[in-house]
Amino acid sequence: MSNSRYLTFVPPQNFGPPERCYAVDHNDLPAFTVNSFGKGRGIYVPWKPGAFFYKEGYTNTAWFMRDLVEEICGVKSVAPSLTPMVEVTLASRHDRLVVQLVNTSGHFGNSFFEPLPVHDISLRVPAETKISGARTLRSGEKPVFRQDDNYVELTLSCLKEYEAVILETKAPLLKLWPLY
Repeated sequence: MSNSRYLTFVPPQNFGPPERCYAVDHNDLPAFTVNSFGKGRGIYVPWKPGAFFYKEGYTNTAWFMRDLVEEICGVKSVAPSLTPMVEVTLASRHDRLVVQLVNTSGHFGNSFFEPLPVHDISLRVPAETKISGARTLRSGEKPVFRQDDNYVELTLSCLKEYEAVILETKAPLLKLWPLY
């Protein structure tokens, strides 16, 4: 995968019913490229999938980005079976790994409502250092966790609006994600 081109870039087209608006501009530009760079790789996406997804909301754009991150970058999801209405963020600092979960099911346009609770959440979080304890910041729930290899499997019974889970270690964390 030294210098590879993937898919075909479709330039902006007219919008409307398919019998009147169809692809008329064609080219041989790739939708994204992967190039060797030092010991790793550089990925170039010549369009703005995040902005496109934000504006249009098509799930195939989200699937494209998920495939790019998982298959090309090699970063696996920590919660592949979790509803996409929950945003998961990981951060590490010294001897802690913080897993934040935001339930966005109450977000509708510019309005916010009581989110729907999400039950039986399972996460598989990368952690190279032995985890000595886990606690939640908001609900007071004692999360169930077990560690194997370089991962911690974490289970929460219910997520309301927001939760942060602190995974503590007795030694500094070396790195959160594998580097490619």
